Amino acid sequence: MSVADDLHTQIYGGSDSLGDVRVTGCIVDEEGNISGTVAVTNRTDQAAAFTVVVAFTGPDGVQVATGSTFMPRLDPGQTARKQVVSFASSMASMSVVDCQVLSAQRTTVP
Repeated sequence: MSVADDLHTQIYGGSDSLGDVRVTGCIVDEEGNISGTVAVTNRTDQAAAFTVVVAFTGPDGVQVATGSTFMPRLDPGQTARKQVVSFASSMASMSVVDCQVLSAQRTTVP
């Protein structure tokens, strides 16, 4: 692995940072606000910050919105849950929505 590849992995977590994140819930409220809950587990041996982007799709599978969240610090082995919210009024009448993690970036912090 080159120095550049190693630095990219330290900053962006490499491809396995997606494995640190899972969606644990996804709802649309009566105002059409979509929210998804993500659980993030720091599977590394160093403290890290995480940025997570979630895609919200309607029952037909079409993406209607995205949302993101930031967790400034998770210690090794620590798990935290955070809500990701998007305001898409077109979703107000839908009772079913799907949430998928689009990206997850892990950054080592001191």
